[in-house]
Amino acid sequence: MIISEARLKQIIHEEVVDRLIEIETQKFITVLREELAKEGILLTETQDEATEAEAAAILEKELAAIKDDARKKWWKSTIKKAIAAGVSLTILLPFFHKVEVDAPAQDRAQTAAHTEASRSAQRMKDRLHDKLTNKDDLGGNWNWGAHDSMPREGDKYTFPTDPNDAHTALMPLEWSIGWDVYEDLNSDISKYPIPQELLQIIAAQPEITPEMDGKDKARVQDGYTKAALDYYKSIESEPSANFFTEFGPNDWEDAGMYGVHGYVSSDPAGMPAATYTLPNGAQALQDIQYVPAERIPDGYTMNNLLTPQQQYEKYKYVDFFPLEDFIEMKKSFQK
Repeated sequence: MIISEARLKQIIHEEVVDRLIEIETQKFITVLREELAKEGILLTETQDEATEAEAAAILEKELAAIKDDARKKWWKSTIKKAIAAGVSLTILLPFFHKVEVDAPAQDRAQTAAHTEASRSAQRMKDRLHDKLTNKDDLGGNWNWGAHDSMPREGDKYTFPTDPNDAHTALMPLEWSIGWDVYEDLNSDISKYPIPQELLQIIAAQPEITPEMDGKDKARVQDGYTKAALDYYKSIESEPSANFFTEFGPNDWEDAGMYGVHGYVSSDPAGMPAATYTLPNGAQALQDIQYVPAERIPDGYTMNNLLTPQQQYEKYKYVDFFPLEDFIEMKKSFQK
């Protein structure tokens, strides 16, 4: 009889799989023996037929619930060989349940709890504060485009410089708005309510049910976040007048009150530091200023094509929206 190459490969694959199952089964029985020994239970301790039948029914039900076919096949082979080795089902069942049901459930519960904690109101405040103040990321978080001021290094730089005073650099406007949002997060107030466009996106998301854990609820929020970000990307507008045409020294305040002083880039080749060149060629740190959010006109369109109100809403109700607030708002549509 001639065996085709495909059939030969299948036979070899099946033999390899069977051999691996046999090796894993022996490991399983060894581990089982050690675990039971700790509890003073003999591996081959006999049980009455009624107890065995009950254990078999429970084991069959839990085995049927396994969705992974490969794992189910492994368990069936392992159970069969464990029985052949003298292991009673009454002894095997608790060990099976611990490995296949209890441990995964505990892992999922821990993951769900971690997910909820990582999206808590306090964590969102901490993330925003870090974005606003972390000097290591300051340049990367707050890049401006070349058309905002005079080019310094290529077509990007961290801080635009006052055309009339090289000693003064400015933080972007969205940084100022970020501080408005941060202060409102700490006082539980809102300068602007959540817009109707975002409410419609929340309403369109799948329902949140009592059976869901933190991980499931976070997945619903992820769907909302993606759709909300797409909405903000779809906004079509043109930037307002050049920054230094709209804002002058009378509009500026010292960013040092927020800890932004002496910024030196960790990547000078791609992100110049807030420095300027002295007449003798030496580099000196710039004085970093900012425009307070209340001095930005409502209709002003920033470099990222958002108005101050849109930027505020995006920060508060999308980028740094706590999971518990999202859940509460989503459930209000389900009543």
